[in-house]
Amino acid sequence: MRLTTISSILIAVFAAASAHAFIAQRTAWWQVRINELAERKKELGAEQTRPQERGIISLIDREMARGGDTLELLKKNLSTEPQSLSKEEIRTYVRQALLPVFSLRCLELIHEGAGNARISAEVREAFAAKASARIHQIAPQLTDPATSDIPSLALRPSEASALVLETVIGSVIARFDEAYRVTTENIEKHLMSPSSGLNGGGDITALRELINQKCIEECSTLSFTANPEMEEAMERSWTWRSRVISLDREVKRIEETRMYLQDAPALQSKAEYFSRNILSLDHLYFDRRAARALAEIGGARQEKAAASGGFRLPEPSRIISAMDTRRRKLLAAVTGKEDGLFFENAAAALTETAERLLRPAEKRVRACKEGVCPKNPSLDAAKKGLADRRRLASAYAEASVSFVKWASLSRAVDGGALAADYRYRADRNIAYFNFTRSLAEKSAAIASVKSPDHHRKYSVFVKNIPGIFAPLRPSMEADRSLYPHLTPGQITGLKKARAEVFEALNQAGRDSLSAHDSFIAKVGELSRRRVEKNDRREAGIAQFDMDQMTAILHDYAALYGTLVYSEKALRNYHDLYKRLEEADGGTAAQEREEAIQAGTLLPRLEDFDVKRIESERASREYLRKEIRAQLSRIRSLENFYRQNGIPTGPAMSQHESGKMLSLLDSTPSVTVGGWTMTDSNVAEVDSKAVMKLAAASMKRDWRPKKAGGREAAGIPVECEGIALKFSLPGGWVEEKTGPYHTGRGVVKMFRSRDSSASIEVVKWGHADQGPLNELSSAWHEKIGSRVMKGKWGRQGELDYYWTIARDSASLVRESYAIIDGTNTVIISGLAPRDRYGFFHRKMEKLRDSLIK
Repeated sequence: MRLTTISSILIAVFAAASAHAFIAQRTAWWQVRINELAERKKELGAEQTRPQERGIISLIDREMARGGDTLELLKKNLSTEPQSLSKEEIRTYVRQALLPVFSLRCLELIHEGAGNARISAEVREAFAAKASARIHQIAPQLTDPATSDIPSLALRPSEASALVLETVIGSVIARFDEAYRVTTENIEKHLMSPSSGLNGGGDITALRELINQKCIEECSTLSFTANPEMEEAMERSWTWRSRVISLDREVKRIEETRMYLQDAPALQSKAEYFSRNILSLDHLYFDRRAARALAEIGGARQEKAAASGGFRLPEPSRIISAMDTRRRKLLAAVTGKEDGLFFENAAAALTETAERLLRPAEKRVRACKEGVCPKNPSLDAAKKGLADRRRLASAYAEASVSFVKWASLSRAVDGGALAADYRYRADRNIAYFNFTRSLAEKSAAIASVKSPDHHRKYSVFVKNIPGIFAPLRPSMEADRSLYPHLTPGQITGLKKARAEVFEALNQAGRDSLSAHDSFIAKVGELSRRRVEKNDRREAGIAQFDMDQMTAILHDYAALYGTLVYSEKALRNYHDLYKRLEEADGGTAAQEREEAIQAGTLLPRLEDFDVKRIESERASREYLRKEIRAQLSRIRSLENFYRQNGIPTGPAMSQHESGKMLSLLDSTPSVTVGGWTMTDSNVAEVDSKAVMKLAAASMKRDWRPKKAGGREAAGIPVECEGIALKFSLPGGWVEEKTGPYHTGRGVVKMFRSRDSSASIEVVKWGHADQGPLNELSSAWHEKIGSRVMKGKWGRQGELDYYWTIARDSASLVRESYAIIDGTNTVIISGLAPRDRYGFFHRKMEKLRDSLIK
């Protein structure tokens, strides 16, 4: 009996010694770590070289605070006496317990709200009210109860489902941070009061369970679906934005339709119908217009009956009928992409339709007028009838073209607005997916809370995340019928945005399932640990220690995730380079030339701070090192507790740690002109990119312009002592002239940017020294060029003599000799044979620009 008692005492003593040993080791480690952090903070505070260091210093302060909380807990647990929780410990435990419970409640509200009949009805009512207010704002007359042409405010079932989901998620996103802060304050205020039960002391695990229950109780009453929040979220939804755009366009079309119904007051209330049925509007409007026109030209049948003298004029109704047929064919062909040429041809076609009917009678009238037929008393009546019909046809054609233009504009689609709308809906969807994924990841820690009900909810909600977003899937598909209204760049942008949305959706699903796997593993591990070591406070201490280490890691990762300036700046650089590279005239081409002259694109970017990029890179390198070190510390700590018989389970799954490490390996980069620009080689790649733009500009000087492309602006040239003025091709630069050029009579000289071609302005002799052709030949002989062909020509009031000569085996010279007062001026261009075809067109433009 005594032996058994002694053995029990020894086991208890050794167990206590073992427990105190691991607590002492961790206490010593944290003391060393806090001292290291204090020294590092002192070094960074003394340097103060980078703005990002303020964030790093704040991070160090937070880690030191967490270390202090852990040290206090470890020291308290060196004693077996029951301990009360300090205010700082309460705050720490509340933050650890509240976030997963709060996130799970938000996930629950999203699931319930998306299928809630009351919320759905409120969203529909709010939508109808806001849409009506919108119509009243832009077109108050359409909301008059006496009319019935208000655009349809009803949502399609698919639109309604999407809008309800967007409104619910948007409400949660908007209120998440503020609600979390208020909830945290309420819980801490209650737990720090004497009535909370935390001040009487006790086992750490039991006290933490009491905090968990308070968090569950507080979160159970949370709700974000009150009317103000929903209305604000609705205004940010892409469904509302798209409907507002559609509503504005429809209201505008109805208003324009009402203008065509002014003569039909009884039909004003059906403007919406006629705005959608343009052919019906055409019949109604032009039937009334034709009736008025025929009434104004009354007596047409009497004129016809009296025209026995041989003048048979076409009836006005026949002219109008023919023009109606022509106009309706034009309307059937309208797509919304018509240009000015289409309407010019339409006007010509309508006029020709009337002329075909009037031309025979006009010929007979003209013949009588010229005396071919005897004097006829009905001639004057016929002439008047023709004039009346022509006025009728002209006014009717003008009204018809105006109507066709309106029909075209009503069907036109703004490609830029369409692309912007799709980009907005893509960004909103991605925000919804990422937020819901973050809720699944944050609420995975609910595994540590003893609540089977919450565990079931988490499994159900997380597994059903892909199903939540089913109403948003139709919005991810772009309407291919609208592609003809988009530029290739806009179509590419749509496809890219679509790929980003689906990738975000798939990633949200994968990450949510990964979080669920971690949750299942954690629940199993915690269940086993509670069964096996329910009475060991060391498990709680170890878990707190592990939670603090993990929280520190997440703090580092969160700060690392905010370092996005370099990525945005490099993307802006890439976009600017692409725009300048593809520019074919206009402002962008001018910007490219200025950038080439400056030797850099950086000053043309509104927000591109090289020092900030370098600072961010240094901070990113520091955080990379710390995150990797912290991951290593966490793995070592897991092994440490395992060796001490305190399995805490993995602090984070292999997938989570791998994902975090993969983020560290990525470097902000973009492809610019075939080079990869990163945050460490901005100046080098910028220099190369500008050189490539310059090389491309040189090639572009020779490249024939595409159809519809803009020709570069010419360079005005004036020479001292010469009255002639002309314009050089865009992109050419003036060269200095020396004695050699003076001996050849050259007063000004220009070269192409690639120096392969040149243009010279020569002052050569007096005009009275001989004909132009002889003076031109003498100059060619002087410079050693062999004239192959020459001819006279005239530009405006100037005579010139044109020649083409061979300057050498590979060069061709084209020249214009012109009399300028008492002087002879020769404008001569020299180019390689393989580029002479392009150069000849530039010389012709130079010739066309000659003025005195």
